[in-house]
Amino acid sequence: MNISRRRFLEVTGLALAGHATQARAAEGPLIELIEKVVLSAPEVKGGAWFHPRACMVGKRAFMTLQAITGSDYFGPLHWTTSDDLGKTWSEFLPVPPLGWEPEGEGAKRSVM
Repeated sequence: MNISRRRFLEVTGLALAGHATQARAAEGPLIELIEKVVLSAPEVKGGAWFHPRACMVGKRAFMTLQAITGSDYFGPLHWTTSDDLGKTWSEFLPVPPLGWEPEGEGAKRSVM
């Protein structure tokens, strides 16, 4: 029987994926609970916070988010952390390399 490298990788990849899925299912659910929580955040003058992205780094929750004040007018990227699974959050701090930079004549340029 002659089998191409591509076909071999397809078949073995699918077989391994199925095995990994079965092993994971035997351990129990990966996600125990999804809960909607509204974060108390500092006010954005004339806008709102949006585009939150959170993850766990060890036992600490890490989140980035941006302010928006109009259509396609995104503010600088900010970050915050939580050590109690999101019950409380640290001060929202800008990420300096990903903020606004002076462009000249009072204009600012986004680095994103």
